[in-house]
Amino acid sequence: MSNRKNYNSIVFLTTLSVYLGLVLVGAPPVLAQAALTQKIEIQHEAEIRDDLDKKPDEDLFAQTLVDLVRNLDMLSNAKNFDWETKSVFTIEDLSFCESDDTPSFLGSGSHPKKLTGAIEKAAIEIGRKLHAKKSKSGLGDFYARWPEGVTFKFSIEHKGFDLETAINLKSGENARAFLALLDAYLLRINSSTKTKELKIVVENTKSKVDGTRLLLVTHLPRASIDELLAQKDAQ
Repeated sequence: MSNRKNYNSIVFLTTLSVYLGLVLVGAPPVLAQAALTQKIEIQHEAEIRDDLDKKPDEDLFAQTLVDLVRNLDMLSNAKNFDWETKSVFTIEDLSFCESDDTPSFLGSGSHPKKLTGAIEKAAIEIGRKLHAKKSKSGLGDFYARWPEGVTFKFSIEHKGFDLETAINLKSGENARAFLALLDAYLLRINSSTKTKELKIVVENTKSKVDGTRLLLVTHLPRASIDELLAQKDAQ
């Protein structure tokens, strides 16, 4: 903390000296003020970016989807899953039981056991994070049941991956408030310089509110999947 304070003091004194120097050589006050303002704005932007890089972002779904894509590729390499074959899997009204914290949902789709396990694990992980975020933000109860569950539709074909996530809240106002939180989450990832694989996910994700539902749609085409997997090879 002392290093940051000392650094800020140096920046302030340097900026002030530039300002006074311009005034002393006869520069118009507006020009000197502009130089001062620009210095402060550049420093402020640098500090924000530095903080984004140093503080680990709360993951709501991006890292889980990165992990899922990599798991699917491992299953594909082991011949337990085929990227080219169309696979659709839905998980409806995911919620958690207050008595033992276990997940409850309706699932559909007939797929290999390992594929089903990978999909369900990712959905439960994302659902738990979304319910926790909703609860911490005062937008609903973590253990709220239908109609406040989370529904997922996973679609995979031709090495493309799509996920539609519907988060049901108790009011349109809560849905819009949750949308603002999720948009801020996406912005934080896009503003960071150390999360290339997460950026691939969020850059291909769109969000909107439909009544009391918050909809997230992630579309990862083949090129994005290949880029995401290449990031693992590069690490």
